[in-house]
Amino acid sequence: MAIQLPPRQRGRSSCPGNGDTLGGDAARRRDERAARRASRQAEAERQARLRGKLAAALVALAVAQFIAIGGKTEPFRYLERESFETEYGVRGMVQDLSEESVGCI
Repeated sequence: MAIQLPPRQRGRSSCPGNGDTLGGDAARRRDERAARRASRQAEAERQARLRGKLAAALVALAVAQFIAIGGKTEPFRYLERESFETEYGVRGMVQDLSEESVGCI
């Protein structure tokens, strides 16, 4: 709770003739704290904008990568659309190899 001075003494120095207002150092410290707080807030906002730009760049790179990979796999798209039969024994051989490779990973 702040101490209130009578109206005639408010804003005046307790020492006549020194020219400083009462609490001049406190006001200067308060202003410095406010300036530091504003500087920290401006830095935080700058960092947030930078993070946003970085995230947007990463998304753009991922989209470009997906498009490039999609173009390379296009020649094999028919394997998903068309049904086909394998030669006798191929299915079993693939299953055996896939069971063996599970332990390798």
